[in-house]
Amino acid sequence: MQALTPILAVSDLKQFVYCPRIFYFMTVQPVRPPATGLMERGQRLQEEFERLEPRRVLTRYGFAEARRHFSITLRDGELGLTGQADLLLEAEDKLAVVEFKASGAALAENHRLQLAAYALLAERKFGRPCPVAYALFADREEIEEVPLGAALREEVSKALERMRGVLERGEFPPPTSLRARCHECEYGNFCGDIF
Repeated sequence: MQALTPILAVSDLKQFVYCPRIFYFMTVQPVRPPATGLMERGQRLQEEFERLEPRRVLTRYGFAEARRHFSITLRDGELGLTGQADLLLEAEDKLAVVEFKASGAALAENHRLQLAAYALLAERKFGRPCPVAYALFADREEIEEVPLGAALREEVSKALERMRGVLERGEFPPPTSLRARCHECEYGNFCGDIF
């Protein structure tokens, strides 16, 4: 009998690419640090985004018309992936994922993979292509278009494979090589070898 593929969350994928240890602390050795001020601010801004977005024009996303799906849950057993996208735009011939970012910082690789993962899930659910995604930055009041090419999609598959390896072996992964991320990490107290 073949083992079932564990269903992984897109949010865990985003955290894993940022630092594999965050994924480890969330899944293998569950630790729940308190919510940070940035997390709480992000939630408040997300609620405001959902309130205001229906009044905005879709042309900024390259759509003349589209149905808006807010906080849509997407799940696919074959991919072994689930997640809740902030906004999915559904037109007759294409889709687009829109993620709201509370930070004004540049879009990082983990966010690009998050967008690609949502696109893969949306394509499977709706049977239409999702060639681009958008990151909407609250602090900068800008939208960044992210083309979702084959290389980015392949990186999603590779990251999911590495995540499943961590789950199967239960091994403590190495930390991110970018130590600046560790200074404000809510899991920093649990990593004894980073400072």
